[in-house]
Amino acid sequence: MRGSGTTTLAKKVYDSSTGHFDCHAWIPVSQSYKMEETLKTMIKKFYGSRKELVPEGIDTMEEVLLFENLTGYLELKGYVVVFYDVWKIEFWSFIKYALSKNSKCSRVIITTRNDDVASSCKESPFDYVHQLKPLSEDKAWELFCSKIFQLDFGGQCPPELKEFSHKIFGKCEGLPLAIVAIGGLLS
Repeated sequence: MRGSGTTTLAKKVYDSSTGHFDCHAWIPVSQSYKMEETLKTMIKKFYGSRKELVPEGIDTMEEVLLFENLTGYLELKGYVVVFYDVWKIEFWSFIKYALSKNSKCSRVIITTRNDDVASSCKESPFDYVHQLKPLSEDKAWELFCSKIFQLDFGGQCPPELKEFSHKIFGKCEGLPLAIVAIGGLLS
């Protein structure tokens, strides 16, 4: 569900792990991705993460050469890559061939709102699908109050505003992004 925090969580994991790998890439996919452009972006991000010059002619290379360049580059490297906002099942069945399988303990994270996409990416018992759920009511209320009342009331809702606050809070349905956005506005 949009606003459940998948991108935020993936970004925190990605940011905290990039130093453990030889190279890394954060790749937006979206509904209207073009595989050739995605491969070019991957190459540029992986090379850029090591501050290496991107091979000349990358922007005019055909798909087959892009695949060869990418698999050759990643062959002896440990890498982490995040593909976020994946919408189509076909994406993984295509892109996985561009990612070298080696003994360097590389990691791939895919974020999606589509359960079928998530299931299609799980190819072995070691692959894991983590479904984010909305926050529990207690955690959601805690976040809501900490955002709205952080400055004036030490993160606690004053009794005279409880009823009104609960009406607004209920509309957020436990979604962190909604809670933070509304909380920021109300504060």
